[in-house]
Amino acid sequence: MTHDEARAAIETLIANAWSATPLAYPNVAFTPPGDGGPWARLAIEPGATVQASFGGATRRFRCTGDVHFELLTATGVGSGDAYRLAGEAVALFADADIADLVFGAAATRPGRDDDSWFSVVVSVPFHHDDLR
Repeated sequence: MTHDEARAAIETLIANAWSATPLAYPNVAFTPPGDGGPWARLAIEPGATVQASFGGATRRFRCTGDVHFELLTATGVGSGDAYRLAGEAVALFADADIADLVFGAAATRPGRDDDSWFSVVVSVPFHHDDLR
């Protein structure tokens, strides 16, 4: 599995399993809800790749990355909704089953808190093997 195949599989997982809020994808036009309703933003970042096997006709490269799933809610209404949505995202990745893709334990951390949005970010490490 290449990183692009992993990215596509993760985006498909999210598109099929996430219905709690509108979702913004990288480099795709998106307008946050005008009523200040919650929304989410997805980012999939590649990490390091190391050669995991040597010799033979096929070599295995272990590729890592991180999914960053940011849950945004209106400011001034507390953090409860953002953390509840983050819990739903954590559960989504804990239950995910994608062949050849392994998710690690999710971590939740505060995101931004500005004049318009408060956010919580769920970060999920993943790895897959690229056979060449």
